[in-house]
Amino acid sequence: MKYFFLFWLFLPILCFANKDVKKDILPIWVNEITVDKNQIYEESGGFQYLLLDVQENWVEKSVYRHCVVKIINSEGVQSMSDINISFDPSFQELTFHQLNVLRGKETIDHLKKSEIKVFQREENLDRLIYDGSLSSVINLKDVREGDVIEYSYSIKGFNPVHKNNFSTTFYLQFTFPVNKVYSRLIVNKNQKINYKRYNNAIQPKLVQKEKYKEYIFEVSAINPEIYDKNTPSWYDSQERVSFTTYLSWKELINEMLPLFEYKESEILEIIEELDVSNKAISKEDLILKLIRFVQDEVRYLGFESGISAYKPNSPQKVYKQRYGDCKDKSLLLVGLLNSQGITSYPLLVNTTLKNQIEKELPSFDVFNHCIVYFKYKNEEYFIDPTISNQGGNLSYLSDLNYGKGLLLRPFQTELVNIHLKNNSSVVIKEIITLKSIGGKAEMLVRSEYLGAKADYIRNYFNTNSKELIKKEYLNFYSALYPAIEHVDDIKIYDDNRFSNNLIITEEFYDIDDFWIDKDEKTIYCETYPLIIESQVNYPKSPKRTMPYYLGLPYKLSQTTTVYLPEDWNISNEQMTIKGDGFEYENIVQKFEKYFSVTHNYYLKKEFIPSKSVDSFLKKHLDIKNQLSFILTHNKSVSTFQFSWLVLFIMILIICLGVFLCVFLYKRYNPLPYELATNKNIGGWLILPAIGLIFSPLVFLVSFFSQGYFNSGSWDVIFDKSWGLGIFYGVEMIFNLLLLCYLILLLILFFKRRTSLPKFITIYYIIGFVIPLVDLIFYNLFTNDINMQSDIDESISQIFRAFIGGAIWIPYFNISERVKNTFCIQYTGKR
Repeated sequence: MKYFFLFWLFLPILCFANKDVKKDILPIWVNEITVDKNQIYEESGGFQYLLLDVQENWVEKSVYRHCVVKIINSEGVQSMSDINISFDPSFQELTFHQLNVLRGKETIDHLKKSEIKVFQREENLDRLIYDGSLSSVINLKDVREGDVIEYSYSIKGFNPVHKNNFSTTFYLQFTFPVNKVYSRLIVNKNQKINYKRYNNAIQPKLVQKEKYKEYIFEVSAINPEIYDKNTPSWYDSQERVSFTTYLSWKELINEMLPLFEYKESEILEIIEELDVSNKAISKEDLILKLIRFVQDEVRYLGFESGISAYKPNSPQKVYKQRYGDCKDKSLLLVGLLNSQGITSYPLLVNTTLKNQIEKELPSFDVFNHCIVYFKYKNEEYFIDPTISNQGGNLSYLSDLNYGKGLLLRPFQTELVNIHLKNNSSVVIKEIITLKSIGGKAEMLVRSEYLGAKADYIRNYFNTNSKELIKKEYLNFYSALYPAIEHVDDIKIYDDNRFSNNLIITEEFYDIDDFWIDKDEKTIYCETYPLIIESQVNYPKSPKRTMPYYLGLPYKLSQTTTVYLPEDWNISNEQMTIKGDGFEYENIVQKFEKYFSVTHNYYLKKEFIPSKSVDSFLKKHLDIKNQLSFILTHNKSVSTFQFSWLVLFIMILIICLGVFLCVFLYKRYNPLPYELATNKNIGGWLILPAIGLIFSPLVFLVSFFSQGYFNSGSWDVIFDKSWGLGIFYGVEMIFNLLLLCYLILLLILFFKRRTSLPKFITIYYIIGFVIPLVDLIFYNLFTNDINMQSDIDESISQIFRAFIGGAIWIPYFNISERVKNTFCIQYTGKR
């Protein structure tokens, strides 16, 4: 919307009644405007506009345009040596008035000696629209740097469909510097007119004449409006003024309603041929059948010259020829639905302006598309008949993000809202199976598409060959896995097209290079959500002042599940990043021999204000930093290598532990409770007794699973960090001493020694303090989530130890039962 305004002004798509282009003097109603042809403000481009002069005469139904441009360098010569004017010969005439090249004091008249070529040119052919326009081209010869090109022309004739209603917009600011802008509008003196200024545009100068009045603007537009990157299509911050003879939307509706009339008899003939009178079919299925017929069996193609640009062809003609533009297809569908008792109407929209259309003045030209509105069972529905391969029943039709529209319904007075359900989503599930560490991987990718995403993928598969699709999919994944290969065709399941519009695709791959050598000792593999990355990779935009376009709202979830050949030390993790317009969640879950990494991304808004952009981009950088998940494996760990050194150290530590326990057993011998009754173990003491019996067994199982006897485990840890290796060794020593201490407690407990309450109190304190210290120091030495113990489980263990200590420490130090049970001293006798 930013760079085509120059073409709108000087390369119009409006046209003439014959194919002959005239050369003539200026019309008498035109004000001749001059400009200093040597004043250059900026030499950063190949040329500079010195004058943009637009004068419209609604009395004469004529538009005059006058341009003066200075050629600065060779790029300017290349860009400005052809004068190209488009027009529609069905109702317009084109006249050139001057075409001069000023070189120093010399004026070269190219209009007299240049040939004007006229040929067919369809600028909207890529949208399957033939507007019948012609292009008038004059090729300028011998254009040089420093030349000034000045040309003017007028187009006489407005589209007859407008009758005596008119509208126009004058831009007073552009995306490039202009020395002088002159805009003038001439209307009948008694003509009712409505105008609106945008973005602080100046007030017009009103000149009253005997039979007409003029609105005149004259400004310097040397300060261009430079748009930020990624602005929404509807955003227009340039100074401009719109004029219209329509005073309300109701007035416009009343004028357009006759254009969309049709003969009911023609519709009944079409219904009869379609044979949709089967009473066994439900009303909803009948509606969907008619919609699908117009969408899929009447192709989109438009011939929009003259009146046809605004007035649709008859439904009978469209049905017979099996093609039509948006108006044609909409009117056909409206007629078909009305014939079946479903009241429906055409709805005009602007796919670029969307909701911003409410800020525009009423006019024919404010709309660029036509859809269908109908109401069924108190629900409003909006159907775009130009969308082919659409799926879903009435409850699952994909959204039309058109904002607001003009409903061509009798007695309608305002624009209507086009409701959004935000039912578009994609769920991707990658399943990777690792047969061995260091070997190849098998990958299944299952994708589920809903709403507009399903419509897109259906159309993609219908319009491309299987081989091309396989190649594009393979190229996509090869960015992560260069040696990836297909092992089967991509499968698509579209059984739910006419229900919930769910499409499922399945892809099958072998990945030979899933594992990568990091160094001589280490290999690693990586999972990475390429789809998520492509959706969160927004362009940077520093010092932004304009809204930032994000895309249509949708939900995207990608889960990668990896089946491992052996158990792996992986932490459960969950983190969330939220901001204006989006929400992201990352979940890592570890199971017995597999793990999953889930990325959930929810885009909630189509755009955000400029003040939110810095935070939005920073948080999306944080998201990208969370996408990669890496597994590392030390090659030396693959083969168990028994460490005799560790065994020798363990024997020494156990000997030391036994010596200390014997020392405590004999030397610490407190007096019994004076009134002790020498009771046997019973009551609540049964619970700690059970704990003490099983604790050494559980401890031994956990100890031997730590890999202390494997020298490869020590190599991996010391390679990570010497501090971590030392901590790992200290932890082993402490665990061995704690095992000896547990055995001591077990003996003291069942011998009912007086020393037991104090020693078991120390044990409960150790049970709380040591895991807390362990967690703090372990996180101090490493932040690798693939080596850290489960933080959540550690916190849970600390909490259980705290609760256990809070219960049993007071019990063993206060309880009368304990005093009466643990009352036997060490005597030195067996």
